[in-house]
Amino acid sequence: MKIIFFGLGSIGQRHARLILKNFKHTVFAYRSNKKAKPNNLGIQEVHSWQAIKKISPDAAFITNPSFLHLETAIRCAKLGMNLFIEKPLCSNTSGLDRLIKIVKNKKLTTYVAYCLRFHPAIESLYKYINNRKRMHSRVVVSSYLPNWRPNKHYGSSYSAHNLQGGGVIMDLSHEIDYSRYLFGDILKISGIFGKISNLKISAEDYADIIMKCKRGIVNMHLNFFSQNNKRKITIDFPDSAYAQADLIENTLLICKDKIKKMHKYNLEKDTIYIKQLKYFFKNYNNTRMMNNLIEASELSRVLVDFKNNNGKN
Repeated sequence: MKIIFFGLGSIGQRHARLILKNFKHTVFAYRSNKKAKPNNLGIQEVHSWQAIKKISPDAAFITNPSFLHLETAIRCAKLGMNLFIEKPLCSNTSGLDRLIKIVKNKKLTTYVAYCLRFHPAIESLYKYINNRKRMHSRVVVSSYLPNWRPNKHYGSSYSAHNLQGGGVIMDLSHEIDYSRYLFGDILKISGIFGKISNLKISAEDYADIIMKCKRGIVNMHLNFFSQNNKRKITIDFPDSAYAQADLIENTLLICKDKIKKMHKYNLEKDTIYIKQLKYFFKNYNNTRMMNNLIEASELSRVLVDFKNNNGKN
């Protein structure tokens, strides 16, 4: 398979490195700046769409800043490429319907990369709650944006800029995605968000969200201004049982009838990304792949609408 990357930032390099190491695919990278320093992975670079057409890639990995995702995806889809799009799918929905139409007409495979669905604690939670009555879930994510990319000043990252699709609502939308995965479609979303830290950014640095999903209520706090590094989900059930997943410590605690069972997962840093890539390549010809364009577009519309029309404090 011939794969072309659009964007070789931290996440693009991670995906490309893992493909080169674990799969037998030919990898290219599109670089718009001919004078840019060559990538350190030894990937052949091309600098024009004419060159891309000559290569005729089978799949495009779209890992550039999120505000460029739809524009890039549309151009790739027109050329018949299947699409692996890094989350979030988009930072605004202009062009989304056009992409959906092209993908449908050309019967392309699409996948939007929310890798936390492949975390073993989330996988176990999904199985555990499958036939249980839900009651309430609390999700907390706190982190410190300047620590995200140690080799790059946080202010130069798209994460810091609202117009580039940054901010916690889009950048930490993993939590909103896996909540939807666990509890079903989002029926209603409300909350507040804004910027309260001293970080020199234009995007929101916190959000407090309440979601009513088909199978439960989710209370969520997101921020990237805190040195208190935390990523947890707690689910309380009507029978007083509860489950708590810690996605940093890689644990899942199940408590029922006062009996606690702790599951600890030996998780390497790249494990969930490799599992995600294996899923994509295994289902490469399946247009109904999990988190395909249709499924992911529903979440994107909810997030964009919430960010544009609600709750800013």
